[in-house]
Amino acid sequence: MSRPLRICTIGIGWLLFGCLSVVLAQPQRIRPVAVLPFRYDGLHIFIRGVIHPYDQDTLNFIFDSGCEMNILDASYAALWKINPTKKAGISGLADGMTYLPVAELPKLQLGSAKLNRPSFYLEDLKALQAGPPAGETGPMPVDGILGYPLLADYTVMVDYDHHRLVLYNPGPFPYSKKGEVLRMELNFFTPIIQAALPFANGNTLKSWYHVTLGGNYGVLFNAPYVRKYRIDEAFLQRTGEWPVKDMLKTIDYFNGVLTALIIGRYHLRNVPGSYSPDVDDGNPDREIAGAIGNEVWRQFNLIFNLSQHELYLEPNSQFSR
Repeated sequence: MSRPLRICTIGIGWLLFGCLSVVLAQPQRIRPVAVLPFRYDGLHIFIRGVIHPYDQDTLNFIFDSGCEMNILDASYAALWKINPTKKAGISGLADGMTYLPVAELPKLQLGSAKLNRPSFYLEDLKALQAGPPAGETGPMPVDGILGYPLLADYTVMVDYDHHRLVLYNPGPFPYSKKGEVLRMELNFFTPIIQAALPFANGNTLKSWYHVTLGGNYGVLFNAPYVRKYRIDEAFLQRTGEWPVKDMLKTIDYFNGVLTALIIGRYHLRNVPGSYSPDVDDGNPDREIAGAIGNEVWRQFNLIFNLSQHELYLEPNSQFSR
């Protein structure tokens, strides 16, 4: 049986798009394919695009590196009279799986960039609503989610300082010396990097973690990893329990603050940490500690270069705040 694809749980809002300026590339710059302004609500990145030949509708997409597929609100299938080509399994963070219809569409246009014949899982996204843009009232719908397929086709720069997503053709990249390049691999269709977790007794545990830009946490540990390595001992303090509705059920999370998290040469203190007995988003063939989410990544400007197995990190204006 093939492995079900995984989607992250998300929440919505808007901030205004900021100014554009180049901060990450070295002087020998390469020309971007597209520069996409995004709105950031403190948790998620929102970009706009159109699906041809239905370009009369401009759509609002969340971009999340932790989503293994593209998702489109199911209402568009009815509006555009699209017949799904198949159904495929999809899972949340807890055990269990559901099946969603999948449609193959002609082209997704994101500024001057495009994805040809992208597949979209069709799901009801009506519960996801963004706050109104400037000068308007009422909620704004979220029409879809973009994930791994965008990373597979382009080198993707995420510039939180200036609220822009910059897409480049795949290949070697002239990174700035201000940051650090880390080895990035894939766990199925999710990027993973190595990070280290210090304990109060002086020991440090190094493991692989999913890179999940849209995750509403600092570090979310997998339950078997917590039990095996007694991750409780890495928590500086406990901050309580938190029920969250996943795709299939409500999950109770235990939350606290980690003494530190080390990613490359960057040492982050007092990082929010969570785990649940119901959460195991791992891999039977490779030990995955868990996922690193928005509370960490928003402190960096990043470049996902899947073609070179590289993740570039450069501390931004929010670093260590």
